Amino acid sequence: MKLKHILLIFGLLLFVACKKNSEAQEGGNDKTFQRTERVIEQAVFNLINFKEAVNTNPILDTLIEYIKHSPESENVYINCARLDYVPILNAIKKAFKEGVNFHIIVDYNAPLNKTRNQAAIDQLGALFLNSASEIIPYVSDVTDIGSSYAKNHQKYAIFSKVEFEKSFTKYIVLVTSRNFMNTGDKAQDAVIMSSEGLYNAFLSNWEAMSTPSLSGKNFVYAEDKVGDSLKAIFFPRIFGNDQWDGKDPIVETLDGLSDFTADTIAVAMAGWTTGRKDIIRKLKDLVVNGATVEVITMEGNSVKKELEQLETSGAFLRLLPRSKAIHTKMMLIKGIWRGERTTIILCGSHNYTGSALKLNNEDLIMFKNSILFDDYWQYFQILKK
Repeated sequence: MKLKHILLIFGLLLFVACKKNSEAQEGGNDKTFQRTERVIEQAVFNLINFKEAVNTNPILDTLIEYIKHSPESENVYINCARLDYVPILNAIKKAFKEGVNFHIIVDYNAPLNKTRNQAAIDQLGALFLNSASEIIPYVSDVTDIGSSYAKNHQKYAIFSKVEFEKSFTKYIVLVTSRNFMNTGDKAQDAVIMSSEGLYNAFLSNWEAMSTPSLSGKNFVYAEDKVGDSLKAIFFPRIFGNDQWDGKDPIVETLDGLSDFTADTIAVAMAGWTTGRKDIIRKLKDLVVNGATVEVITMEGNSVKKELEQLETSGAFLRLLPRSKAIHTKMMLIKGIWRGERTTIILCGSHNYTGSALKLNNEDLIMFKNSILFDDYWQYFQILKK
């Protein structure tokens, strides 16, 4: 069953693409009812119309619904840069009092994050005292590079189980570009899906960050394959004595394209710096060889010159002013990849910056031939207009 909804709210176009059955709005927690297990595979987007500063929170509202529907004794793991959205904090407090266990990591390295996360640390730390729940202020063990400092930039939540009125779902992963904070007047995306393999990959990431004894430091680069069509990548990509190996998983993905005239690459990227110029070089090579490349990003990025050269080579380029901000971090690919006709979604918290590659805790999910591709593709077309 595929469900698609287009809602117009106060001039803001909210596009929510649902696959299978999310049921996040059902409500109810009747334990005497025999629920049916459901599979969830859902994409949620928000898009300001760039004319009115309307702040809506479809992604955070979905997160809150899953918190509300977490049953007693189940576990919710949250890993985020910012946690100061009051409705989320209130939902956590209420669910904790109803017996839900919370395990939360928040960034405590970036100065602004440290300041804005203090209320959550104080309030939830006091509430969780003498319980199985915890909130961890995260300071990365990664060595800072010059004026750039490492930070936890992730934005995900995983749920061991949720129960709705007539159904339940286990091992849910919510991954988004959307910070768990008050402001939200930007284009954002999120994926919510039930997958035990993906859940375990994110749980391993959470445990590596919370328990340094597992890896020697409180970060680890990992590429976790879940079957043949799903992979989760966790940054920073450094090894040994905080050394980058010179490789970039975005470039490596693009290297898999071969039938260039049949290949299309679409990018909607919030942050892009000179530390990731190799991605632009690769996109330029693809354009020169006949591929279709379309890029939407912010005009204030430090690679403006390189992006304009990409445009001169034949790519579509839209540079948005800050008043028309996007916060997505996505690349869409359709074409011949590693010899087979394939569609790919790359999404998560990962900007195309040197810090995202070598310093920050980030997540990136790669979906191959996903039923969500058409929804992401349609969303990109909306962003192009």
